[in-house]
Amino acid sequence: MANLLERMGLVRTEYGGLPNTQAVPVPEIPYAPEVPEIDASQVSYEDVIPSIYQQGGIDDDNSIFKIKAYIDILPQEMTKAKKQASIAGILTVNGIGDLINDGLSRISALDAAESSIKADSDTLIAGAEADIEHLKSMIEEAEAKIAESKKKTSDSSAAIQKEKEAITQLLEFADGVASKEGEQ
Repeated sequence: MANLLERMGLVRTEYGGLPNTQAVPVPEIPYAPEVPEIDASQVSYEDVIPSIYQQGGIDDDNSIFKIKAYIDILPQEMTKAKKQASIAGILTVNGIGDLINDGLSRISALDAAESSIKADSDTLIAGAEADIEHLKSMIEEAEAKIAESKKKTSDSSAAIQKEKEAITQLLEFADGVASKEGEQ
């Protein structure tokens, strides 16, 4: 692959300097990408990034990732500056401005998605925390009812036992009186 790029004049195997390519001025891009609306409920969490790009209306034509593909073609031992110069030569045909616009659009869509997902999650978490607090108060009320009912049962049982003991003692006494009457 390196031979093909050398023949095209994009790379050299001797590293005496930068390749002889014209510097391509990167135009100042007065581009502020429109912030897309991303609905977090429509994001597929199995395939998050493509789902976000789909909602943001971003296609893969003329993608910023073309630069990555060009970088991967170049030899790893090339310096960053030489790779940039080589890719600048390639991009004179394709235009770097479109790729930069694509990158900015992707960042904008990802930021919007992150905000939307965070807002939805925060709302869900706040609702769940409120439910937990409500359930905790219901549990506390139920525990108070249980404790009150156990106290009533215990107090009632104690009073009943005391009354039964008193009656039993009186019955025993009455039996003794009845047997004494029968003797006379």
